[in-house]
Amino acid sequence: MRWIFLSKVSVGLVLGTLLMSEDAMANDCVVTNWQISRTVKDRVPIDLRTVFTQNDKRIFTFIKLSCTTPVHYVRFCFDRNEVQYSCIKQPVESPMHWRTWASVKALKGSWSVEVSVDKRKLLSDKFIVR
Repeated sequence: MRWIFLSKVSVGLVLGTLLMSEDAMANDCVVTNWQISRTVKDRVPIDLRTVFTQNDKRIFTFIKLSCTTPVHYVRFCFDRNEVQYSCIKQPVESPMHWRTWASVKALKGSWSVEVSVDKRKLLSDKFIVR
């Protein structure tokens, strides 16, 4: 095992120190954009916020990555009230400047989302549905 130190990313999140295996360090992806929004239009997140209501119907998490080495997938794992709600795994078609999003139904509760590429955790964030 090796320690990897990640610096502050452009979205203003400090990712901190992660203990990772050799497999987890196989990619060098950097998050160049991270948003939580009420909707996505023309592949762009709209109505950015972290507090939602059930009237919003769905909550979208949008990520843009820049990687110089090939990766296989990005995974969004959502927890609702500290219980795993769902994980969405999507293939990465082009590692350079790649973007995608995942969404969940706007159910009342305290939510967290963790995003990883292959086995490497990139970020986690929180939002609320009232």
